[in-house]
Amino acid sequence: MSADVATGAPRLPDLTQYELEALAGRHNVSDAHAHQRQSRAEQKVIDALPEIWDRSQALTQADIDKEFIRTFFGFQGQRTMVEAPDRALLCYAASVAMTIVATQLRLRRATVTLIEPCFDNLHDILVQNELPIEPMAEAVLFRSPDVYAALAAHGVADVLILVDPNNPTGETSFTDGSSRFEEIVRFCADHRKTLVLDFSFASFLHSGARPGRPDVYEILERSGVSYMAIEDTGKTWPTQDVKCGILSASADIWAQVRDLHTGVLLNVSPFALSVLTGFIEASASEGFGSVLDLLAQNRRVLTDALCGTDLEIVPPTAAVSVAWLRLHQGTASELQARLAREGVHVLPGTHFFWSDHQRGESYVRIALARDPAAFAASAEALRAALMRP
Repeated sequence: MSADVATGAPRLPDLTQYELEALAGRHNVSDAHAHQRQSRAEQKVIDALPEIWDRSQALTQADIDKEFIRTFFGFQGQRTMVEAPDRALLCYAASVAMTIVATQLRLRRATVTLIEPCFDNLHDILVQNELPIEPMAEAVLFRSPDVYAALAAHGVADVLILVDPNNPTGETSFTDGSSRFEEIVRFCADHRKTLVLDFSFASFLHSGARPGRPDVYEILERSGVSYMAIEDTGKTWPTQDVKCGILSASADIWAQVRDLHTGVLLNVSPFALSVLTGFIEASASEGFGSVLDLLAQNRRVLTDALCGTDLEIVPPTAAVSVAWLRLHQGTASELQARLAREGVHVLPGTHFFWSDHQRGESYVRIALARDPAAFAASAEALRAALMRP
């Protein structure tokens, strides 16, 4: 059985355990890490690894940090951070950055409003820090005609945490420029709420020709809002999980956040940062096409594979590296377990709805950042499993 018969609880306690189970699977489209092959420009970085190693040993950690920070934020169109690299705190992963954020909130005894759905490790990290949490449906943030009024009507705790673009749905506040995002920031500034932003999927707002979001740090700094923001490389570039999370904070809480950061780590590997810098530069040289084109191709393949089945893609606002699928019959828990038995691993929607798992039983998530040939085989296997009575 895919769920506890007596309670209806999901089979596994969190989404990462489903992803761990899938690591041995033949068709693993569960985790959103970038598993596609390297492009020609990216392969040149791999070919140059010995030289990158030597260069990493020759330069100082501070120089390598700043080179990475300026390259990353330059690619993202975030000039404010390019000009202030010392404001960026580097972490082994975005989850490490989120743990630091949660610790800061715990020390303040803050209450939290968290977007829903979202990847459940955000909720779990907050719970582990014994923070009171209430949900806010993403529609309030991303679909309300007047988001400022909607936030006022809904009510917000001491802290508002949102993922933009959201994982798993691809919803974003940057659909029509920056006005919606600016209204969210203005609300938090006016009402003295701390705004926590997870931008782990923001690279996928990039059009190839230009970044798909304004300089959000300029907006944040100009507003005077108290904020913490997380960026990530791990969902974008195929580096076999060589990655870096980036944490920044407003001036009013910067010193405390930095102290918490230094209590966790000294630095991120200079070799890893140099490799990541090379991959970002390779993407820039290709207009980001090697990533965006692959995701678009795999999304088309998946759409075709689902034709005539009980699953359909929910159209995303931002073309992120995951597909959110609506299930028309049965439950996500049962479907996930049945597909896993046949070697196809997806994530059930249950845990994304962290306040009520039952609300996620009509959804599953599929990762798109895979080599096209492997993804086509997975899509074919998925279709075959769905079509079997």
